[in-house]
Amino acid sequence: MRNFYYIVSSLPALKWGEPPPFSAKIFCEMCSNWISKRQAVFLSAFDIAPLSIADGCGSSVAGGWKDWDSSFRNSLLRLRAKEKGRNAEKHIVQEKRFYSESESLAQNAFAAANPLEKERFIAIARWKKLDELQSGRIFDFEFLVAYKLKLLLLERWALLNKESGRGRFAEIRRRILKTEALK
Repeated sequence: MRNFYYIVSSLPALKWGEPPPFSAKIFCEMCSNWISKRQAVFLSAFDIAPLSIADGCGSSVAGGWKDWDSSFRNSLLRLRAKEKGRNAEKHIVQEKRFYSESESLAQNAFAAANPLEKERFIAIARWKKLDELQSGRIFDFEFLVAYKLKLLLLERWALLNKESGRGRFAEIRRRILKTEALK
């Protein structure tokens, strides 16, 4: 297995809740000089959604992420569907492995005081899982995979701020008022 001492040691540490130092796209471009073409294609191709990661991808971090996050998303989906009185089964993704903590994490997220706290809880649970998957992975490609997934989490979290929230709220309100005016 090839080690990537230079690129890994040159990366800034990622901390939950802080803005990402650069985008995941820039990260992939930075890595492309140090990893194989096959690895570069793989690293650039996936995103935070587990379905973007191919089965048998050859990465234990990406495969572990796909399995765990699919289980977690299914648990969240079941709770959302139950809350709205709907059937979730047609939307459930087949799980390769059941993670017992998924149900309790989803229930704790739904117990949050407001939607932002719910999202924060979900994002932190994902961050902690990536810490677990990344454990013991230093200077190898698996570290780079986990780093990209963490960057994607930070990018998503950075989008959830007051200014963008107010902007989205104003846009939704404008659409509702426009629809009501047409009636």
